[in-house]
Amino acid sequence: MRRFLRATTCVTALLTCGCAIDLNATPSSLRADAGEDQVVEQTQTALIIGTASRGAPPYRYRWDLNSGPSVDILDETEAETEVGPMFIEGVYVFRLVVSDSNGLYDEDFLTIEVVPGEGVPGELSVLISGATSLQSGESAFLTANVTGETGDPTFAWEIIEGDGDLGDPSGSGTTVTPTPGFEGTLIVEITVTDDAADMEATAQHEIVVSIGDFSLNLDIADVGLTGEQARVAAIVLGAPGELDYDWKLLTAPPGGGMANFNCPEVWVATNSPGTITFRLTVIDRETGDELGSVEGALDFEEPLDEGFIVTVVSSPPLPAPGEPVNLVASVDGGATDISYTWTLVDGSGEYDDPNSPTPTFTPDELGTAQVRVSVFGIGASGVQIVSTDAYITTISAPNPEVLMDIEGFGEVRIQLDSTLAPISTANFLSYADQGFYDGLVFHRIQTNENVFLASIVQGGVFDQDLQRVDAHEPIVSESANGVSNLRGTIATVLPNGGAGTATSWFNINVDDNSALLDEAETGSPGPAVFGTVIAGMEVIDAINVVEVDELCGDFRIGFPFAPVETVVINSVRRVEETDETEEPPAEDTEEPPAETL
Repeated sequence: MRRFLRATTCVTALLTCGCAIDLNATPSSLRADAGEDQVVEQTQTALIIGTASRGAPPYRYRWDLNSGPSVDILDETEAETEVGPMFIEGVYVFRLVVSDSNGLYDEDFLTIEVVPGEGVPGELSVLISGATSLQSGESAFLTANVTGETGDPTFAWEIIEGDGDLGDPSGSGTTVTPTPGFEGTLIVEITVTDDAADMEATAQHEIVVSIGDFSLNLDIADVGLTGEQARVAAIVLGAPGELDYDWKLLTAPPGGGMANFNCPEVWVATNSPGTITFRLTVIDRETGDELGSVEGALDFEEPLDEGFIVTVVSSPPLPAPGEPVNLVASVDGGATDISYTWTLVDGSGEYDDPNSPTPTFTPDELGTAQVRVSVFGIGASGVQIVSTDAYITTISAPNPEVLMDIEGFGEVRIQLDSTLAPISTANFLSYADQGFYDGLVFHRIQTNENVFLASIVQGGVFDQDLQRVDAHEPIVSESANGVSNLRGTIATVLPNGGAGTATSWFNINVDDNSALLDEAETGSPGPAVFGTVIAGMEVIDAINVVEVDELCGDFRIGFPFAPVETVVINSVRRVEETDETEEPPAEDTEEPPAETL
């Protein structure tokens, strides 16, 4: 598992988890001063001024938020900067880290207490800010500015006049997009409720929408990174109505390609540096007339070397409670004066040596323990502290089972394969133990009507607002484990199309997809099967026939075949593990060959 964090962020991680690294262990006369503590009123910004003395100028400064509500820091690398506005009442603690030309450093802390200002709290009121006019095809982000609340208010947006769509209807801000071809006035209303104070306030916002002249442009990133997907989106103004999008891939370096050829946005990626070029033609869906076309290009480069990185390997992948796990932290990218500090973020267990690069960790109980190594060293960019997490998942019997509860459809029982897919099984269980899947959705549903597409239901990465949820680091691929993507099996997903990119996503195979997905059939890494549905396959069949948008789905998630009505995963939980014989597979599930069990 690899993660590079800015030094200040990692310093925060070290100190907040009680690590034993002394940042002032090197004798130094350098002194940092974060200034006097402050008290400010809600909605205000604060000026923080750091200074340094002694040591060897010139000094370098770095500010970060050590604790307290989230807040913006105008410029983290300036001695004097602004923070805020501070909307939430409470105590904010900021850390200043100063280094000098000799590589020595010191830190100091500043506390800012935010207190209610004039009229806060008071009568609850809300004002909507955002665009008041749009051209057909444009979107606007609206923000609710609330005063007088005493707790955490809830928000409910709706369009009460005109035709359009909203983004997140329950956030403090939302995106509004007029329906293509709509001309007139959109009226958006928000209701803010403060349950703690038993108050409610509403506000309305009018947006005048015009058709205007037709124009077609592309929203393209400045540069793409090899091995990562880059988004390219059509910007269409003045559309007369519903549109079709015809993308053509013109040129690409080896390993390059494009997805979503019929959607308003596409995803392009390549494993090799070079340029991908493409053409988009926009078509009036009703008349079939071509309205315009445009060509674009995106250069892909290798990611920059941002400093040393830390990788953690744990073995065995699925220990029993009380069974030692060998942890190995390796440092790549060149670093000197390296020291290690291991901590326990969640769960229970003990290290034999928390300052070794290769400690032994013994988990105490059934479940998942989150462990963290913080590595202090001097890399190419100077002093760095890099933190990486690993997840130790225990089982008490082979082939553990989970129960997946799907809202409105029922329960699915899945037996995991801890023998042939131990890494994928441990990964899935770690997410389940943390409640990660609770409230996420099945975002992609494909049937066997298209012989070129696997028949699957896919989920485990987007919430109900179709926002992607941050997952753990990717895992090693087990797609060559010899287990086929037969009906009723559950498998990993490779979101970036290459081995070693699987995270929380999963497919449940509705039909025999072995010819389309097995590594043995395709010659390239694919979904790694790590379990089988042993009860409730009829639930998966019912999900597989829900109505979907086969053209593009929801373009925010970059996939076609998204359900028209949200299919929510209420929970994924382990079934209590016993030594009893497991249930036989359901009658409508194809049982994998005996040698794969």
